[in-house]
Amino acid sequence: MIDKETDKISFRFTGGLADRGELDFLELGRSQYAAGRLLNTLGIFAQTGRVVQKVHRQAALDIRARAPKDNCFQYEALLFVAQQVAASSVSVPLNVLFAMVWEHLVPATGAWNTTRREAELAFKQLSSRERIALSREETKQLEITRRIKAEEEVTNREAVKFLKKALEDQELTPGASDERKTSIKFAIRDLKMEVERQQLLKPFEKQLSQIDAEDRRKLLGKSRQALIEVGLPVKGRSADDLLILAGNNDNAVGWLDHDRVSELEEMVEEPEVAILRGTIIQFNTKNGHGRFTLNPRYRNDFGNEIRFRVPKERIILLQDSILESMKESDDGKRFQEVQARFLITEDKFGNIRQLELMDIISEAKEPVGAD
Repeated sequence: MIDKETDKISFRFTGGLADRGELDFLELGRSQYAAGRLLNTLGIFAQTGRVVQKVHRQAALDIRARAPKDNCFQYEALLFVAQQVAASSVSVPLNVLFAMVWEHLVPATGAWNTTRREAELAFKQLSSRERIALSREETKQLEITRRIKAEEEVTNREAVKFLKKALEDQELTPGASDERKTSIKFAIRDLKMEVERQQLLKPFEKQLSQIDAEDRRKLLGKSRQALIEVGLPVKGRSADDLLILAGNNDNAVGWLDHDRVSELEEMVEEPEVAILRGTIIQFNTKNGHGRFTLNPRYRNDFGNEIRFRVPKERIILLQDSILESMKESDDGKRFQEVQARFLITEDKFGNIRQLELMDIISEAKEPVGAD
């Protein structure tokens, strides 16, 4: 029986020793071991629908390493399967599951926050000059800043174009903050990679939406710790940057540096599921971000209003229900109260770091989980 290469995930380290084709030996060993655990956990889940606690040799998939590239330190994991295999439980490729996990663990929320912050600054500057004749380009820039500031529908491409102009302006400004320029560069990189993840996820949205909520929660918890160890060479400073490429087209799904690995370490091991009641008062179908006003019963724990995001692979599934709840009802109310299932990720200090809307359960009738 001939084995066939079916999938590929690449881990590319650059900066420091990595630029010479070297890495700290211990960090590399632990990184590759963690990558093996992570990919086997995802692959076994795809085949069986089970989130395994440990990967035993007998159950491990046929994942092989390939030699590094020049001018960086890159290792590739290639999944091989026999041509005759049983139907899988979750019929999505390994690279798609990897992109889904990354979308949850390291989303582009910070990039969109940077985009809004830069838009507010640019809007103030352009508005102050509005009475003076603005050029056509400046008029377009004013409109996009207004839309971003108002959190209207804006695509990743529009946001990237705006940020590139903001970065160009900063580069030409004497004494501009290096920290601000770096923040803009990181946001551009994240928004571009969010598009590449979406390219992987979109054809499999239906299959991914069928993953049980508890399985998804366990999968994210297992993957987080493994991803931290995959990034040990950048945490240990033998490399500056880890770029992860997925699929045969080498889609850039994410990157890690020292600070990002540290942020992952601060997260609790597994996210929690909470059913909350309130009204969705804003939702962007392009990037999945929105705002949720809570029923008074929940405000002691969460405040009056929370910002949330819908994972990319669930936007199409949920957007009709979300938009329907925002329409004016028969009694004249613009927003209908709903019960929604959220996936909440906290740091070790109890601060909420991510809030993901996973399901609209129904129009709220009775309090749920309010005791």
